Amino acid sequence: MCIRDSRIIAESLISTLGPINPECLLVTSGGQHGLAIIVFGLFRRGDVIATDTLTYPGFKSVAALQGLELVPVEGRGGMMDPDDLERQCCQRKVRAIYLMPTVHNPLGAVMDEATRVRLIEIARKHDLFVIEDAAYAFLEPDPPASLIALAPERTVHVGGFPRASRPGYVWVM
Repeated sequence: MCIRDSRIIAESLISTLGPINPECLLVTSGGQHGLAIIVFGLFRRGDVIATDTLTYPGFKSVAALQGLELVPVEGRGGMMDPDDLERQCCQRKVRAIYLMPTVHNPLGAVMDEATRVRLIEIARKHDLFVIEDAAYAFLEPDPPASLIALAPERTVHVGGFPRASRPGYVWVM
């Protein structure tokens, strides 16, 4: 992919994600491909990732292939409970959290901004890497701030486009 193509994609994302450096954008063959790149590129067998108790099966599959331990974090209505995440982080060495805060799959929930902010506070406190899966975020007309907007220093944002070709992208700071 050439930088010109990355610039076009970055410009198309400004309205929902804010300014994006095209050099920090990786175009993938879809969101699942983006998740695989993240899992195989950033984590080692045995690393612990916190997830919602009910989460995207595609992430669970790619995590299993890499030998990651997924720790379910309690929540309500598709929103991870920050207090339970804090508890999990105090009990074990959690390395990252995987979230679908805007149009959760399979629940369709949209996490409120206060919960997002609290989860980011915990991620900073425990030095957690944040994986924000925004595969269906385009379905929400007025979403709260994305996790990458709240914590660009520790978040990788995975998204896609609602077109027939369904290219995906990974945005890292």
